[in-house]
Formats: sequence, structure tokens, C-alpha cells
Amino acid sequence: MQLSSQAFSYGRPIPKKYSCQGVGISPPLSFSGVPKEAKSLALIVEDPDVPAHVREDGLWVHWIVYNLSPMVANLAEGAQIFAVQGLNTAGEIGYCPPCPPDAKHRYYFYVYALDVVLPEEEGVTKEQLLEAMEGHVLATAELMGTYEQD
Repeated sequence: MQLSSQAFSYGRPIPKKYSCQGVGISPPLSFSGVPKEAKSLALIVEDPDVPAHVREDGLWVHWIVYNLSPMVANLAEGAQIFAVQGLNTAGEIGYCPPCPPDAKHRYYFYVYALDVVLPEEEGVTKEQLLEAMEGHVLATAELMGTYEQD
């Protein structure tokens, strides 16, 4: 399975428009090679480079989406999401744009193909979603972009 974006390549900078310094909308994403047995997709976006004085664990969850149709090949930038969204670290539901306070950070986009449609519970945390997905992951893919404020 592959995950890509028309806005940036793996390891390259995420354009400003998708950050807190821009419009702050979600970037376009494309999924390919989804297993035919998949019943749903889940997406987690996180930053592992958060300073310890901001988050002790060094991790900021920017977006959680699950129960995406496995037939979805693309999410347009700023797309309205027809799936369930979870809580980001800011305590909000939906996409939280990159806004690193100190230096260049890495942003990992993970997509999971699942053999089930998960029970719908808006506002789940990353930990709750990972627990619900346990034993149901058919395939995964990742995309990583970087962002540094001007």
C-alpha cells in the first residue's frame, strides 16, 4: 500500500498553506494498493519532534480519521471528511496544522487498511484507536513531510 501527496514528497517540506502560518487546511493525500479485503482505512498524523517542555512524551497528534471507505483513492486538500475523526493533541476534532515552536519538525502521515469497520465514536484518542485496530491491520503506509516556521 502507498500513501502520497501532490503537495510534497517523502522527507520534503510541507507547503506553508497547510500550516498555522498559512490557511491551515489539510494537504491532499492519495492512497493506492489498498488490499481488496480492506473494509475501512484509518489515518493518523503526528509530530515526534515536540520539545519536552511542551509535551513530556515529545509527540503531538495532528489528525485522526477512521472508517474511511477503502474505495477512497484521494482526499483533496481541506477535504470535508466523510468518516469519523478523533481528538488531536490540542483537544479538538479535526486537522491541527503544523506549527512547530522551535525548529524543523517531521510530520508522519500513517494510513492503515483494516479488515473491519470500527465502532463509531467521535473524539477517540490515538491510543484508543490503536487499541481498537489491534489485530485488524492488513497493510500500512507512511508519508513524512517537514515543516519549519519562517
